[in-house]
Amino acid sequence: MQLAFNTSAVPELDWHDVLVQAQALGFDGVEWSVINGRLAPPDLSPALARQIGDATTACGLGVPALDCGVELPTCPDNGLEESTHRLRRFADLAAHLGADRVTVRPAAARTPVSDADALARFSEAVRAARAVAADSGIQLVVVLRSAPGWGLARRGISLSAFVNQALWLAQAGDVKVRWDVCESYFEGERADQTWDHIWPWFSYMELADMRRSGSEWLPTLLGQGEIPVAFALKYVGGAKYHGWISVSWDRVRYPELAPAAEVLADLRTYLREPRAQGHGEAETPPEEDVAR
Repeated sequence: MQLAFNTSAVPELDWHDVLVQAQALGFDGVEWSVINGRLAPPDLSPALARQIGDATTACGLGVPALDCGVELPTCPDNGLEESTHRLRRFADLAAHLGADRVTVRPAAARTPVSDADALARFSEAVRAARAVAADSGIQLVVVLRSAPGWGLARRGISLSAFVNQALWLAQAGDVKVRWDVCESYFEGERADQTWDHIWPWFSYMELADMRRSGSEWLPTLLGQGEIPVAFALKYVGGAKYHGWISVSWDRVRYPELAPAAEVLADLRTYLREPRAQGHGEAETPPEEDVAR
């Protein structure tokens, strides 16, 4: 497997220091989301993006994706033109950064809409977004991370099932999916259920572990929380998996977390262990719904 970390882990570092830290900690790449302290800045100059991309290549590092957070519409009053305009900017930046992919996610519906109408609208948006990404030579990847309000907009269908149906409807075989294991777990979906929905589209995985703290969920080291990390890894092939895994240690959302330099090496070590790679006993996935 190829290991990267999402740069939300190091919001305090400039781009050069991110690359230095990735090399020092033995990672194979970085998944850009925060650049110079800002979340996916759309006004990043092409010249600076090319400089970052050239430096990343010179360091021998890969870039699985630019994780830009563009939301694609799921109802008629969501702006498709606005979304594709933003995506075009990010797709160009992804190409300059040397990224293989650019990420999008389903937007929460602003008004009540049936699942059938949401599927039709989202599949239309996927087709438009795929063309935009292709113009920049970048692969479009839908992340299994819902926009705020998703749970209120959708009833009776998980996010992975929704994305699966939408991609079939869009006939978008070249559009792929990033599996965000925590998000699927929080929906009450077992790893095997998620995998059944996404395996035709699977591109790479984002991994984090979480533990309950009262009514909240807080990040913790891989293998020390309640997310079925090892179980999910078995579905992508365990030790035989040669694709990307992006480790999430989100210090933008959770600024109280320990500095990445103190934990990223441990996260990388865990993923190299036989148990994480599927040689040992994996966690049993949850049978009951889990509320975050």
